[in-house]
Amino acid sequence: MLEVVFSESAAGSLKLAQNCKKDKNILVEGKGSDVFGFHLVFSIGDIAKDGIGEGRLEVLNRLFGIYPQGKQAAEECYAGAKKQLQTIRKRLRGGGETVRLWYSSQPDELCGFYWFMTQLGQWGIPPERIFIVRLPDWEYNEKQDVVIRNSWAEVSPQEWHRYLMLQITVSQAVLTGCALCWKTLMEENAPLRIVLNGQLVSAPEDIYDSFIMREIELMENEFQEAYLIGTVIGKYRLGISDAFIALRIETMVEAGKLECITKSGEDAPTYHRMHRKKGGGSSCTIRN
Repeated sequence: MLEVVFSESAAGSLKLAQNCKKDKNILVEGKGSDVFGFHLVFSIGDIAKDGIGEGRLEVLNRLFGIYPQGKQAAEECYAGAKKQLQTIRKRLRGGGETVRLWYSSQPDELCGFYWFMTQLGQWGIPPERIFIVRLPDWEYNEKQDVVIRNSWAEVSPQEWHRYLMLQITVSQAVLTGCALCWKTLMEENAPLRIVLNGQLVSAPEDIYDSFIMREIELMENEFQEAYLIGTVIGKYRLGISDAFIALRIETMVEAGKLECITKSGEDAPTYHRMHRKKGGGSSCTIRN
């Protein structure tokens, strides 16, 4: 069975899960070569083109650009995804192999799910060869504490086998419905796609700014950007990445709402810097 996830972290965890044993039995059957991770961040940017268009590389360059060697990482991610998609198509159309998709309500994973289901429909893969596993929005652990996981990237290798009981076979109605939903989102081609009341909908690029500004107001006059980003991610669990929040903060700097007062190191993400709150203006002064 081919395994499809929508982040590199989830792919790595699932590969490790295939080596986990209990009472000498493998908990998740399969090989690492059967696991495919698409870290394409379809919740952000241009999705007008079918498959994996050039616009996706532009989005990845923008997001990865906040990290050292980000451009190289973006190009490798893009090229790897295109190669993986070709491999999956060849294997599914060439024989009787099956495929299992692991997804959640996190925007990137849900977008990836709709996108990949659309590809499967276009390839003519019979629904009875497609299986899906949705991550619960919340669950209980062994101590009966409530556990909330944002995405499959947060599931440890020792835990993946517990979710196999949630696997279901896809129907033609589900396959068609996913394709129609994704087609609508492609036609709208908004800057963002978010999950609202359980539904994937188009949204403006500044939809999350109020959460960021709320935390800025609670900060001291001078604050560390990395701390702000970590607070927004941990407190609100919006399912967005540190890179996207950093880009929104950069927009606030350009608008004169914040003033940069230190640089980040050459080997560090751009958000390893200090800011000062600012009432207005458009300048951004840097102090070494």
